[in-house]
Amino acid sequence: MKKRRKVWPIVLIIVLLAVLFIPRFFENSKKQEAAVPVSGYTVGRGDVEVTITGSGMLESADTMEINLPEGVKMDTIFVKEGDVVQAGDALAVLDRNSLEYRVAELSAELSSLDRELGSRRLNGTIKTPVKGRIKYQPAGEDDDVVEVVNRYGALAILSTDGMMQVALQTDKGLSVNTEVTVKWNDGSAAGKVASRMDGGYLITLDDDKAPYQGQAEVFYDGETIGSGMLEIHAPLAVFGNGGTIKQLHYKVGAKVQADATLFTLENEPATDHYRQALADRNEKAEQLQRILVYQKNPHVVSPVSGTVNVISAVEGKKLQSEDQSGEVNAFTLGTGGATKMTVSVDELDIPKVVPGQKAELTLDAFSSEKFTAEVERISHVGTASGSITTYAADLKLPYDERLLAGMNGSAVILSDSVQNVLVVPLGAIYEDADGSYVYVLDSANEQKKTYITTGLSNSSHAEVTGGLNEGDRIAYESASSGLHMMGGYMGGSMYNGRSGQ
Repeated sequence: MKKRRKVWPIVLIIVLLAVLFIPRFFENSKKQEAAVPVSGYTVGRGDVEVTITGSGMLESADTMEINLPEGVKMDTIFVKEGDVVQAGDALAVLDRNSLEYRVAELSAELSSLDRELGSRRLNGTIKTPVKGRIKYQPAGEDDDVVEVVNRYGALAILSTDGMMQVALQTDKGLSVNTEVTVKWNDGSAAGKVASRMDGGYLITLDDDKAPYQGQAEVFYDGETIGSGMLEIHAPLAVFGNGGTIKQLHYKVGAKVQADATLFTLENEPATDHYRQALADRNEKAEQLQRILVYQKNPHVVSPVSGTVNVISAVEGKKLQSEDQSGEVNAFTLGTGGATKMTVSVDELDIPKVVPGQKAELTLDAFSSEKFTAEVERISHVGTASGSITTYAADLKLPYDERLLAGMNGSAVILSDSVQNVLVVPLGAIYEDADGSYVYVLDSANEQKKTYITTGLSNSSHAEVTGGLNEGDRIAYESASSGLHMMGGYMGGSMYNGRSGQ
């Protein structure tokens, strides 16, 4: 019979070894799990900037609509969308036949309204809505208002900008702002070329002495270059509510202020029906006045320099108003240069954007150059796309003649920043139930868990407001190693640091 080998001493030895070494193994494993590689980061000072990015397209900062009377046709349009125009350039010329037809239509409508306005009379006054100079006043005391308007077209006509004009037909080569001399029967005045027109120029001069509808000759360098009729450059016709003129308060040539009483009336009509008819008549009269101006000079002239953004009119087609204004937007000009970009901002970021914040733009056309901008306006109405809502932020740039409407680019808005503060990489920061902490290294590279308080942070760094001192060394490895990063992403990752690694 074989002898049984005794195994209990071996088992006892194994148990003793397990009791001695297994706790140390787990303790070391736990330390290794908690430990961070000892590559050090020296805490220093730097700047933390939180940015918001977006993209957009340059557009004109302001626009101007050029409205024309409805019912007339475009003969020729001289410009195309995207053209750059200067103040005084002709944009189009209106069809003369359509102007004459529209004058006849409006005159008939005015006559009908004038007859309607003669029903009731009471005392009242007629005042001027703006300041100016009286250049024409066919009305006199004891005259009937309606009869004067029917016969002469207005009770008075004011010059509202201090200038008269002569539409000069000449083949003489002149530049805009060239000085000329305008002479009439018993006087003369200095004038200048205000704008070019088909076959000649529009000459303007002071309205002080020049007689309304007087015949004048234009001289350049002592030589006669043409003649024409003196007209009011910016006329305003004055109409009445009916009744009889009891008193005239000013004579032709007098300057008047806004709201000045021109005429005192008696027996002026006044009923609700009358007031409505009067409003209609004044509207028709204003339309007629504008068309009469274009009948004398059918050119549509740009009042400012800018870019033709939209052309709504079509050659040979009658202009039709979509409302009761009697006017049609024929041209839309972009003015002030391409100094605006609108970018879309996410609803999570929009609370951090306010007017006045600085921004930096990069344009595709000038990719190596940065342009400064400023947040000018924020829309309070969002645009939803799926589960995301964005809000429009308008950025304003300084004028630069190189910048054109339609250029694409991207913007970086600086929403918040702190300068010269203690900063650490987000990859060095941990979190637990008690807060945020880092591992501080001593001279022997031993690690000590240290809780910290943080301030502003972006996607790469955080401001430290407590728990660390400048010059402290902390354990740090990049985010790619899988370390837990502190939450609270606040936008872009712009960081200007002066701390060492």
